[in-house]
Amino acid sequence: MPSHYPSQEAHALIGEEIIVNKPDAPMHNKRGEICKVSAYGNRIRISVSFDGEIYNFCREEIILA
Repeated sequence: MPSHYPSQEAHALIGEEIIVNKPDAPMHNKRGEICKVSAYGNRIRISVSFDGEIYNFCREEIILA
């Protein structure tokens, strides 16, 4: 899945606006704001706020808005 993040090592920044690119997710194609970034081993998990509701995604599942 293409992403605007150039590599697995790229870091997402809190406050950045993103669009979810995960067709099977209820938030697909919705715009949100990164509120937390966590690393679990070599996986980056990103918490995204949509009007106060928080959803978690892998870095590969979001693109910069």
